[in-house]
Amino acid sequence: MSLFFMALRFWCKMKHHKAIGWDDCILIIGWMFLAIYVSLAIAATRYGLGRHLDSVPSDDVAVAGLLLFVAEFFAILAVAVSKSSFAVTLLRFALERWHKVLLWGVIASVNLVMWSCAVLLLAQCRPTRKLWNVVIDGSCWPRSVYTAYSVFAGTWSAAMDFILAIFPWVLIWPMRIRTAEKIGVGIAMSLGVFAGITGVIKTTFLPAAGAPESDFTYISTDLIIWAAAESAVVISAASIPFMRPLLVSLCPRVANRSVGLYGRLHRSRRSDSGAASENRRWPARGVDGRNHGCILEDTATRSSGMTNSMPGGSGIIALD
Repeated sequence: MSLFFMALRFWCKMKHHKAIGWDDCILIIGWMFLAIYVSLAIAATRYGLGRHLDSVPSDDVAVAGLLLFVAEFFAILAVAVSKSSFAVTLLRFALERWHKVLLWGVIASVNLVMWSCAVLLLAQCRPTRKLWNVVIDGSCWPRSVYTAYSVFAGTWSAAMDFILAIFPWVLIWPMRIRTAEKIGVGIAMSLGVFAGITGVIKTTFLPAAGAPESDFTYISTDLIIWAAAESAVVISAASIPFMRPLLVSLCPRVANRSVGLYGRLHRSRRSDSGAASENRRWPARGVDGRNHGCILEDTATRSSGMTNSMPGGSGIIALD
């Protein structure tokens, strides 16, 4: 599913000559981590994943454990990277300083929490291979230590999903567009709420999977499924807002709607410099001067020019 939506995202960009941005590159990396995770999890099914531990040959238990721990490492990274991609997309529309502080805070905190979670996953035993081969000599932290941190990381990650889902409405609300279109754009930009819900569900399975002496080959299956679903939903939700060109191709009338924006998006006093000051209030082509094809971007730039709708400057921008 995530590959399908991501492919549509890039197809829309290439077909309509949209620039490829850093968020696109980051999203590809996130999907690659997800693909590695899913591949390793599927491989683990050959060695007993999905069956009760007492029915799995002892030699296969160690192999299944190795595959699962490495897979989980990439699953954690996939979550961090894919969420960072959508936050980078939103940075193009950060009009006020607190917008940028909030988004960079989300990016930094998600990566700090999730990357440290991935590192601690493999650092909890010495030597590391004792994680999946308990019969060898070595020592490990109490299971409760990493389980507690993983629950915290999952909760924090889900909370950041909800913040990223709410934030587009902060940008959309000042727009002078029809209510139906405002709601449509807001919903398209806020599908990450489903990633947050998926993350919450995934987190509820962490305590059982991390319990001492757990039947890990069997009890981990729900966690594995929901961990994959979380990253897949994040990637899909981050791709859907870029599909407006496809919608326009299917429904040409969408492209003919006129749109206006409240010019005072910065909540600052309007200067007398006319159209130049208005362009500063809405960076219609993003921070790098190129149109990347996001639905929020296209809503502001669907026609060729920006003109003041009232002489002398009323604070309203009309898009012809």
